[in-house]
Amino acid sequence: ASTASIHRFLGFQLLSRRANIDDNEVLLEKLIQQPVQEQNLEYLLWAIHSCCYGEKGVTITLTYEQDLSPNLCATLASKGILCKKRFQNRLSVHLPPNTEYTCVSYSLGNHTVCVRERLSRHKVTLKSLMSHENFDGVDNTGNTRVWDSETTLCFLLLQEPQTITSTLNISSLWELRHENNKLRVLELGCGMAGLVCLFLATLKPELTTVTLTDGHPQAVHNNFVNIALNPHLKDCEISAKRLVWSTDDKNTISPTNDLILVADCTHFQEFHACLACTIADNLRIGGVALLLQPPRGNSLANFVTCLEKSNDLFQVHLFERNYSETLSRRHDQHCGTPAFDSDIHYPQLLILQKLREVTHEDRVAMTRYMEKRESSRRN
Repeated sequence: ASTASIHRFLGFQLLSRRANIDDNEVLLEKLIQQPVQEQNLEYLLWAIHSCCYGEKGVTITLTYEQDLSPNLCATLASKGILCKKRFQNRLSVHLPPNTEYTCVSYSLGNHTVCVRERLSRHKVTLKSLMSHENFDGVDNTGNTRVWDSETTLCFLLLQEPQTITSTLNISSLWELRHENNKLRVLELGCGMAGLVCLFLATLKPELTTVTLTDGHPQAVHNNFVNIALNPHLKDCEISAKRLVWSTDDKNTISPTNDLILVADCTHFQEFHACLACTIADNLRIGGVALLLQPPRGNSLANFVTCLEKSNDLFQVHLFERNYSETLSRRHDQHCGTPAFDSDIHYPQLLILQKLREVTHEDRVAMTRYMEKRESSRRN
């Protein structure tokens, strides 16, 4: 049996990652100086908070053109943020101590994004690990770290998109735009940091609309903070929303997305039909979903089989190897080492193009396949 572990293997490290709690002054100054509006004030304050490590808390002064509503003041106070006073257009705010989070920058070529992450020495509590009991079965793994498939998908889209573009017969992802509108991008299961969407937004922010989604409220909150941490993306329409996958269309964000991105989300096999239907419901006809997933035993293969039960709802392309020269080289370098196991560490690329609208029969077929598979597993 393999002794490899997702926690022992450090990943392919295709992005440059920098976490230095003493080197956030430049970003902190940019955050404090930007104009503030009430609807994004809380997330901006938590973004600033992640740049201020310390056990005593800090007091900052912001430019703020309006009076704070009593409800917002009370909400912030309940979370330890005290709005002390406002004089003319200056607002004094005291932030609580921060020994849990830091601001981490990821870079690729000339592009950099910042996200809020937990400090490695901060342990995940048992309560947070069991949070699926309160949030529609959504587990907390996405809030524990940024997983390697997420950073690898960033690399593919920015540095080596040739397999994707040649398969779709396009020269750029922006050719997926419908009728020359902005490229509408939706990420499913993005966890604590929707890095791939944030990086995509750095390429052509004025031509891109991005929505980061996850089923866990804490992940959604953290992505709002991440948006605030990247003021250089102000020209891109970026939002974060909670989306719980389901086999009906009640939780649809928008059926007009051109591109859906999914990184390492097929490992929970009981949600395969829900994930397939959620992709179909949120993608326009002709739109594309890109999934980067390790096989994890038969998990990925079972998801592809689930898709096929929908009778040509999608055109399916699965690349098990050789879709990236860089990733293939990294695989060969790590293959045979004790910490590495291709089954859980080397992701496969799944490209789906939606061919028609999803029907009730599609949903029933995929759900019945899931039920039969679960029944066989139990027996």
